[in-house]
Formats: sequence, structure tokens, C-alpha cells
Amino acid sequence: MNLTFSWRTLVGTLLLITLITLAMTIQSQYQENRQLKRSNQALRIERDTAWVQVTHYEKIVEVFNKIVGATQDAHQKAVRDSSPRIITIRKIITSAHCAHLPVPAAAVNRLRAHADQIPARPARAHPRHVAG
Repeated sequence: MNLTFSWRTLVGTLLLITLITLAMTIQSQYQENRQLKRSNQALRIERDTAWVQVTHYEKIVEVFNKIVGATQDAHQKAVRDSSPRIITIRKIITSAHCAHLPVPAAAVNRLRAHADQIPARPARAHPRHVAG
């Protein structure tokens, strides 16, 4: 009888150890699952924030592209509009008698000095003189 009791005790002890191990594994898995859910939530927030920024940048680029397109169109229109005037001025100047005379050196030097003072970059609105 004593032999049977020790087998029961051994089986009971093993069963108890198995239940404790199973409970510890379940607790560990539960904690890991909670941590993964928190990490997942943080990643979702980060992804959504990044998506909002990308969308914002896309809109800004689109606005800049529209501005550049409008500026190019305005420049091309200005060139087209001024072309007939330039042709007319050239016709008038070339038909004049003084057009065939040499230009005085002093006038050429003054024009070159003036041209050197003009900046190479396009003109832009002065902040104090905003149209409005």
C-alpha cells in the first residue's frame, strides 16, 4: 500500500508541476501579447503620422508645381507678347539713318556698366512693396 501511495504522490506532484508550468507559460504569453499590442498601437500611430506628413508634402509639391507652371506660362506669354514689339522696333531702328553709324565708346561703356549692375537672377517682389 505504501508503494501505491508513492506513485499517487509522484503523479500528483508531476501534475501539480505541469499545471504550475502551464500557468506560468500562459501568464508569460499574456504579458508578451499585451506588450505586442502596445507596440502595434505605437507603430500604427507612427504610420498614420508619417502618412499625414507624406500627404502634406505631396500637396505642397503640387502647389509649387502649379506655381512653377503658372510662372513659366506667364514668362512665355510675356515673350510672345513682346516679340512683335521687338520686331517693330528693329524695323524702325534699321530703317533710320543713324542705325548705320558707329556707337560712341562712352555710350557703350555706360551701357555696359549699367548692364553689369543688373542682377542675373529674376526679379522678385520686395517685401515692403507687396501688391495689394
